[in-house]
Amino acid sequence: MNKLINTGVWVVFLYTMGVSISHVIATGGAIGLPSFEAATAWVVVDIVFLLGKAGRSPHRSEGIRKGGLVLMLFGGTLSLFCNVYAGPTLGAKIWGVVVVIAMIVTESYGSKLVGESANRPAIVTVDEMNANIQAAIAAAQAQADAATQAQLATAQKQAAAQLAAMRQNMQDHLNTQIAAIEAQAAAAVAEAEQIARQAAARRRTAPATSRRKTETVTGRVVNPATGEVYSERHSRRLTNGK
Repeated sequence: MNKLINTGVWVVFLYTMGVSISHVIATGGAIGLPSFEAATAWVVVDIVFLLGKAGRSPHRSEGIRKGGLVLMLFGGTLSLFCNVYAGPTLGAKIWGVVVVIAMIVTESYGSKLVGESANRPAIVTVDEMNANIQAAIAAAQAQADAATQAQLATAQKQAAAQLAAMRQNMQDHLNTQIAAIEAQAAAAVAEAEQIARQAAARRRTAPATSRRKTETVTGRVVNPATGEVYSERHSRRLTNGK
């Protein structure tokens, strides 16, 4: 809509500028300006008005818009004078006035229309509203999914770290127990070897009286293999050989 309004304003402006140029040139010649000045006098009138029109854009600041209005009034006043002065007939003079007034009014009204269109909130249809709602829901769901995935990944990393720490602690505890058992077994083996060496030393130092080693207990012989105490008669036979 704004493009259509601006197009209409520029059509009126260009038409008015075309009429004004011919009248400005005619007025310059009528008041005795040299040929070059008379042919280019429209620059001072219509180009000034054109600059003012450019400064009246809704996108300009308020100070520039006010300055543009001053330039448009200056150029419009000169154009109005030239249109009336150069008009060969009363109708031409009246038409010159109408053209300048139409140019100023059209520009002012067009600027208001553009400003109102820019400030008016856009009309949203039901379908567009539903589409916007669906898009917002999808975006929120995507953000929630991304946050959930990030939390899940963090929880998995923490669980993996805790499991690794537990495994390491169990392995360290098991290694400690194994080392303690091995130390105890080594001590037991060393003790058994010490006992075996002591027993062997005692056997080497004990007296051998016969093929069987005997001990005298209250005058009787004891079987060293079974610990059985022989009778006196058998003990004498073993001792004296009779």
